[in-house]
Amino acid sequence: MNISDSSFILDQMRFVSNFQDVRIILLVSISLPVLFLYYKNYKIESILMLATTISYPYTLLLKHIFKLPRPSTNDLNSLFRTDLYGFPSGHTIFYTIFFGFLIYLSFRTPRISRMVRKFVRWVSIYFIVMVGASRVGLGVHYVRDILAGYLFGILFLFLLIKLHIQLKNRKYPVAKNKN
Repeated sequence: MNISDSSFILDQMRFVSNFQDVRIILLVSISLPVLFLYYKNYKIESILMLATTISYPYTLLLKHIFKLPRPSTNDLNSLFRTDLYGFPSGHTIFYTIFFGFLIYLSFRTPRISRMVRKFVRWVSIYFIVMVGASRVGLGVHYVRDILAGYLFGILFLFLLIKLHIQLKNRKYPVAKNKN
């Protein structure tokens, strides 16, 4: 079965791939979680959510270092603006960092309702999983680009989580035992 034969699958792939459009990122992806976290008095978390946007220059640097091409042009490539290099996948890096950090925060934000945290987890998992499939399925990346995107995204995500833990420990240090 050809991907273009299934409009539902193709629509899902387009939705996930187009979700990274700059206007949507600023208005939905970044603004709503940041405002919500800030409102709930999670200031460190809201600042670190903004830090996920560093994934863009991080991706550009990696693409410049590796300079590996995208797949040859096909009919679906014309639907998307693409840059010259495909390795690693910028969409995959951003989704892994942004949605991965949301998943992490969903376990670290007890003042947010359980239902909201579960919803955030499921939506985040959907985007993380679907971005790789959509980028390969739409013909704008090789599988190697996606796997590298997940790897580089996870590395950045771990650094972000480590920074979060350090900032939280600095703000709320554990009482030392005086023996």
